[in-house]
Order: sequence, then C-alpha cells, then structure tokens
Amino acid sequence: MHTPEQRHRRYQQQAGWTVALQQYLIAALKLNAVHIILEVGSGTGAASQSLSKHFQTSSRIAPYFYGVDLRLEDLTYSQTIHPDHQSICADGLALPFSENTFEASFCHFLLMWLADPLQGLDEMRRVTQPGGPVIAFAEPDYGGRIDYPPSLAELGKLQTRSLRAQGANPETGRKLAHLFNHAGLDHVHTGVLGGEWTATRSEQDSDVEWDTLLADLSGQASQKQLEDLQRVDQEAWQRGERVLYVPTFYCWGLVPD
Repeated sequence: MHTPEQRHRRYQQQAGWTVALQQYLIAALKLNAVHIILEVGSGTGAASQSLSKHFQTSSRIAPYFYGVDLRLEDLTYSQTIHPDHQSICADGLALPFSENTFEASFCHFLLMWLADPLQGLDEMRRVTQPGGPVIAFAEPDYGGRIDYPPSLAELGKLQTRSLRAQGANPETGRKLAHLFNHAGLDHVHTGVLGGEWTATRSEQDSDVEWDTLLADLSGQASQKQLEDLQRVDQEAWQRGERVLYVPTFYCWGLVPD
C-alpha cells in the first residue's frame, strides 16, 4: 500500500474489526466522561474516527482527539477527512507532551511495529492522567494463525516472514499482558477478539485484503505463486469454506493514582 488513500481503506477495515470492543470499552471505562484522548500511531485517523462515531450515536459530543504518527503524508490526509482532530508528526517512543496531558490514550495495531513496545506504553502512561486508561485495541499474533483450506497455510507463512522482514513482531498479541504489567499499569485486562465467517466476502474487503498482501509479499514470493494463492483464496470464499483466523489480542490498564 503506497498511498494514504490505500492505507486509509486498510485502516478503516481494521477499525471495523474492533467496533464491538470500542463500544464495550466506552461503557466499561466510562469514556463518556472523557474530554481529551490521544491516539498513538494514528495514521490516517481511521480508528479515532470510528471511536468518535460511538460517542455521537449515544447523543454525546465526541471528545477531542489528538493523533501522533511518524508518517506526515498520512497525517495530512487525516486532516482532509476529519479536520476537527489534531494531528502531530512525532515519535511514539518520545511523545511531545507533558505528563498527565490526556484523560485516556490508545493505539490500534501499533505495538507490533515498535522497536521497543514497552517504551511506547511507558510514554502513553506518562502522558495519561492518573486513573485514566491506556488501551491497545488490537495486536495480532501470527503464531496462532489458522488458514483453511490447508493449501493456503503457505500464505500465512509468507506474510509472517514478510512482517518480520519489515521490522514487525508478528507475535506481539500474546505479550500484551506482560507489557502492560511491566509498564506499571493497574487493573490490567486482556482478551482476544472473536472471529466469524460468512459464505461470502465483499469485493471491497477482498480488494483491500489482497492489496495489503501483495504489498507485504512483494519480494517474498513469485508473481505466479501469489496469483495461485489469490485464486485458491477467492475460490475458497466462493465455496463458503475459507477460514482465516489470526488471534488478535486487546489489552487495557489504568494509570496508577
């Protein structure tokens, strides 16, 4: 994915996977009382945009969102689609904010990409007010990936290898509770997002998924191999037998008072 528009479609898809969790945590963590929230690794702002919609549908004005990301072109794109969110180009490992600036902070498919995810959580804890939540909405664990039909298992191996080559840790999900506890957060709670499959998949979801795969697997497999895998994947969806499950963990904890 080489353009902000392409990445935004992927980020929107990912944000859709955590909608139920977003709704649950707004209630469970009393985010309805929060007025200022930080998203670290905000990209094009898709996750913040999704989260803000849940406040609006509950007849509550959405809190003010700040987003931090290293990719300036994504932040610029973010401002064109939701200019009410403040975006800052900065490193999540050294956030440019004073202690206790935000009432809550979160990330979404971020920690797996950080060279030091514990430092990233330490920074989120530092800038979040005492008693406020620090949330990781989604971190995958490719070590538990399931592909069916079995002939598509190679696709999972290729993607895992590609993620490692890009500097990501594809088994971050299982480490979330460890990381949150070592970051000094209280009342740490972790779990795994549920999975469900239907007999069909929308053409848009298919296009976004394969745009991501083709970008990830460039140089990892031949064009012929990728075409064969894509054909098998599409045929399995058409038969209603495709299963693709990557355990995706979430975790939250509270900044000590």
